[in-house]
Amino acid sequence: MIFPLVWLVMVLGVTKLLVCLVLPDAGHILAGATEVPAHALTWLVGYLSDLNICILRTGSVGLGTVMLYYLALASVVLRPLARPVLRVALGAILAFAFLTALSYGHYLRSRCKDLIITCLDVGHGQAVIVRAPGDKTVLIDGGSLFIPDVGSRVIAPALESLAIDRLDAILISHTDMDHVNGLPEVMAAVRTQAVYAVLDDGPASKIITGACHDEGVPIRPWHCLQSAWPGGMEIQVLWPPADVNDPALSDNDRSAVILLSFAGRSVLFCSDIEQYAQARLISRYQGLQADVVLVPHHGSAKTLHPDLLDRLRPRWLLCSCTANQALQVRSNPCLSGKELYCTGDYGAITVKIRPSGSIHLQTFLPNTSMPR
Repeated sequence: MIFPLVWLVMVLGVTKLLVCLVLPDAGHILAGATEVPAHALTWLVGYLSDLNICILRTGSVGLGTVMLYYLALASVVLRPLARPVLRVALGAILAFAFLTALSYGHYLRSRCKDLIITCLDVGHGQAVIVRAPGDKTVLIDGGSLFIPDVGSRVIAPALESLAIDRLDAILISHTDMDHVNGLPEVMAAVRTQAVYAVLDDGPASKIITGACHDEGVPIRPWHCLQSAWPGGMEIQVLWPPADVNDPALSDNDRSAVILLSFAGRSVLFCSDIEQYAQARLISRYQGLQADVVLVPHHGSAKTLHPDLLDRLRPRWLLCSCTANQALQVRSNPCLSGKELYCTGDYGAITVKIRPSGSIHLQTFLPNTSMPR
């Protein structure tokens, strides 16, 4: 049903452009006729997305992309009518416009001075894209418990939609499947410089080792990760400490806790640490605070230390969880009165920190943009 509407809108749109050149009044009539299937297409796509059968919702298309598309379409339509010289000129103009669009996009990314962090909606799991100033990109984890092929169906398409064709680092907080099972597909789709992780003999570690071997990606320990990045971003691994040798630590409590700092602001990724490690963390770092905190263990009330968030004093809480889990997370007394955003409710959540220190939080679903 969608494709006939797309075809109809395309044909009417191109016809309108051509008719407007010779008969402007008739072009206005065609414009009105084009709006009917266009509105029908918009409604149908919105209706299908509300059925929750789509794994990844695509964002809006920029004006430059639309103009380039119509230019290419016009060149195809007008090419048979043009003289040979005009055909060559039309092809040259199209090629120039295409190369200019690519170059300008790369220029904008390289000149971006903001730190942009996007927590993807992967249900019960975690995948966070960090775009640092100066065109550097880091992926923190990449897995899901319930979404099959999450790497090829969610994470890789999200990277592609952001025009990211290289990952400077993949940081694996720990080797639970819901944090890593999409990474082989990501590494197959996107060139990756290095993976930073502490691996064991479990099945998840074997998956990562095999994927890195296939793609020629080196695996490095956490202490090899550079702390200072171009543009002023800093990455610190606060937990577990290098000298930890505590038999009381569970697998979750051995998860890496990562602190990103930029322009006087900080974002804390707590991964899956439970109450024991949370207590050790706030005891070890007495003055630790963060503007944004990714709630530990997908917001589980059973594993959240009652003093953790009061000590960290975050202004915004993010939680990577399903829609059903979000209901339970919001009922947690420890989160009462705090500004909480769950991916199960809002889709992907993006935090942008500007060099001035201002923060802009935006969720993927409409009408939820809140500048701070």
